[in-house]
Amino acid sequence: MATGMSRRARWAGAIALAALVAGSLGCADSGATAAEPVVEVREDGTKVRYEKVKIRETTYKLEVADDPAKRLKGLSGRAAIPKTGGMIFVFKRPALQQFVMRDCLVDIDIIFVDRAGRITDLHAMKVEPPQGEDETDAQYERRLKRYSSRFPAQVVIELKGGTLAKLDPPLKRGDKLEVDVRRLGLTAK
Repeated sequence: MATGMSRRARWAGAIALAALVAGSLGCADSGATAAEPVVEVREDGTKVRYEKVKIRETTYKLEVADDPAKRLKGLSGRAAIPKTGGMIFVFKRPALQQFVMRDCLVDIDIIFVDRAGRITDLHAMKVEPPQGEDETDAQYERRLKRYSSRFPAQVVIELKGGTLAKLDPPLKRGDKLEVDVRRLGLTAK
């Protein structure tokens, strides 16, 4: 180091360098992933943003649902979910979340994640009978089973049904996921 630098300046430089190295090595305890979101253009011209999230040893490419319309639609109407695909629902602030299987054609596993990246709850959601012709929207909504986050969650991950049962070791409440909740929350509408 240059001898003309004060001890305070050298110390600040060393701390900054250590933080940079720790962050690049994944040692920082921020819960952040190294991957940035990916944007793809579908055949119909719509842009879809994906977030890569590592769970255990597998990296999942999750479609981002960060506005009310995308969050309401979710994975409903999908005939299949890729083995390493799914959706990540992003909210501006943590809140008690309740999800339902509205118009869903396949089973879905769900993971609720708090601001710190910890799992608040997880469920294996099963397909429900479709809305009957004699059933009003309100009646249909009332009969759908609610899956709760139990505690405030800011991010919700949906994966192909049966994925959680295959994880070894299994995920449990309190486990921390490599999800940059803070960055994602800034994109939510």
